[in-house]
Amino acid sequence: MRFAFLLLLTVLGNQVSGQVSLKKINLKPVAGMQIKLTSTGGKNACSVAWDPVSKTYYSAIAGNEEFPIDVFDSTGAFRQTIPAGVDLRGLWYNPEFDLLEGNTYEMHDVVSYEISDNGLVADATPQVEMYELPVAEPQATIALNTDEALYVYYDAESNKFVELETIEGEVIREQELSFPDAENLNFTTVVYTGIEKGEYGFLNTEKKQVYLVDASNGSTTATIQLPETAITEDAFNFSFANGKIWLFDADARTWTAYDIY
Repeated sequence: MRFAFLLLLTVLGNQVSGQVSLKKINLKPVAGMQIKLTSTGGKNACSVAWDPVSKTYYSAIAGNEEFPIDVFDSTGAFRQTIPAGVDLRGLWYNPEFDLLEGNTYEMHDVVSYEISDNGLVADATPQVEMYELPVAEPQATIALNTDEALYVYYDAESNKFVELETIEGEVIREQELSFPDAENLNFTTVVYTGIEKGEYGFLNTEKKQVYLVDASNGSTTATIQLPETAITEDAFNFSFANGKIWLFDADARTWTAYDIY
């Protein structure tokens, strides 16, 4: 069970939405800033997280507890690397707790890392906040819907996104999707965008498109066309943070950003 839940229930309930309008979205973004990992462990990058307070980026590599979490400043300059300590899949910044959080492989424990005022990871030992979320996909990279205080993951087998509440981890809703070519989606990852009526994003690896989906009904409200040169993978290596779609080139060990707002 997550620590300090009762103390923070009021805060979570009164959270003010900071969602972006669909009208402000760039539907044809170009490659922008890059984040190059200096560590060497692992191949598949699972997420990019952004702390807007310290203006810090974090990236994790999936596959092994010894694989790194790397820390970068707002320009993408390297600052720190630490072993994750657990086999991570998702990674996100939680503004309510001011913590870096993530979910683990298969068992889907939610873990957290304390971060200092300057954005560096202050304690490299992850703390378990919640054990064994009921997540069907072993490889799922969970995302945090910060406006609704929900966890969300993509269940590719049933072509649904699934939302869980963040207090006890219970499933509260499963929403079917109507993508005509769901077999071409990145099967591990759904991203939370903060866009009103386009809260969730899914990557079509063949068409190099990101579908924005209304969280309330599962309808596709916008399609973002990435450049032909964009590198897309059918698992991991896709993220969203700070108004940017992020794609990872495993050979170059580099995340490339595509600004959509």
